[in-house]
Amino acid sequence: MSCYNYNHTNSVFSVLPMLAAAALLLSHVTCMQAQSAREISERFVDITHGYSITPPAGGKDITGHDQKGLGRWTKTSNKTEKVRWSLSIAITDFKNKVEDVKHYGESIKAYVADKGGVVNSIRQVFLSGRKALMVNGHNTVASLSTVIGKQSIVLLDLQEIWILMPYGQFLIVSLATADDISDAERLKTWQDVIGSIEWIDTKKALKHQEETLLTAHTFLYGDKGNNIPPRFTIDNIRAALPSTPKWFLVYNANNKAIGWICKHGDTARENRETTLRYRTWSMINDTDGEIRLTRFSASIPDKPELTSETWTNTIQVGSGQGAQLIKEHILQEKDTIIRMATVDGKTLPPVQRDIPYKIKRIYLPQIGSALLPGMIKKEGEWTFAEYSSAQNNLVMKRMKIDRKEKIRLDDKAVETLRMIVRTGTASQAVVYWIDQAGQTVKTLNPGGITTRAADKKSVTVIFPKAESLIQDMNRIFSNTK
Repeated sequence: MSCYNYNHTNSVFSVLPMLAAAALLLSHVTCMQAQSAREISERFVDITHGYSITPPAGGKDITGHDQKGLGRWTKTSNKTEKVRWSLSIAITDFKNKVEDVKHYGESIKAYVADKGGVVNSIRQVFLSGRKALMVNGHNTVASLSTVIGKQSIVLLDLQEIWILMPYGQFLIVSLATADDISDAERLKTWQDVIGSIEWIDTKKALKHQEETLLTAHTFLYGDKGNNIPPRFTIDNIRAALPSTPKWFLVYNANNKAIGWICKHGDTARENRETTLRYRTWSMINDTDGEIRLTRFSASIPDKPELTSETWTNTIQVGSGQGAQLIKEHILQEKDTIIRMATVDGKTLPPVQRDIPYKIKRIYLPQIGSALLPGMIKKEGEWTFAEYSSAQNNLVMKRMKIDRKEKIRLDDKAVETLRMIVRTGTASQAVVYWIDQAGQTVKTLNPGGITTRAADKKSVTVIFPKAESLIQDMNRIFSNTK
């Protein structure tokens, strides 16, 4: 393994209902299968079950770590790394359904006991017009093993609300807190959580989903009946490629420059054919003080048929002998995606993901995902499907241009379109500002991280090694096995 040593000096209407239902299911599955912890910054939206909720501030989304429940979040102490609180959402269905929710008291006690907890009290309440049961009790270490992984702290205090949903199911919202948290803080956190719960009209959401799926399909393939040509064509992709390098500075929430990004598009000869290629390089100094280097490249044959794509992503975390290096090479050929990866020089077994027909009608290639902000130049909303290598799954990508906005950039007023992008049901939004030339000039990412367009000189004044880093990444990462 070689690591870089960085010194810090046809009609679509017939399939739309089925497609929309598949999209809702796919979104829910995505929520359950997320692999990496994410900082909480906005509401958790579950269209499938018809609710949304805002977790407490400062937690991490660990949804999918044990593949159980609908959502899980934890907050740990920065000093001790011990868990301060854990929030989870689940849904269950009891036999012998009745209207009187108090009937379920013994069943709830058994449910909690099966997970290692003890119920002290249960009382009936109403939450936004729905019957519910408020449960108070305590947990044991065993009941928390799936929530907090290897950590062994006991979260003694347990508060749950069991909300009777349509069709007789219960939505269970559980908050477990460390025993040294004050009663006032515990009560405030719990009231904020249950007070944030809102119900979603699933039928209305499905109808809206159908509309955004149709706009995505029309963007990709056009609409012959209405004489609308497709926008996602090889010519438009070629025109959207940044023919000269585009530089960006990356700032943290305190407006400190912590890294840079460079983007460039060109043509190349790969596997005896001409391709359109889009590449990015970046260097980020993360919150732990580690340097993260990333090189991404996506290529498609320079042909009218958009049936195949290859892309490579290489990430190095740290520097020198102690660095971690991850490289993945992905091939999409018609309806099949194959991912090959190496981690610290060890080759992982290849994995495959097929693209179902009804999803293929909205499938967006990686190069399209990267270039799309510059290809959509009017207000609207679209729902695409794209491949997530971290999950080896297809996820829904929702893009919405909601307004025109004038922003300040380097003390200049810039007319832009604001685009909001969400991936999956539980994701945070990334906000893009796109200028009149179709170029992204600013982004706002979860956690307050922003990127702003800059010239090369401005970047190299702060990061003198930026250009040489790109050359080194091309040399070392290209030869990485």
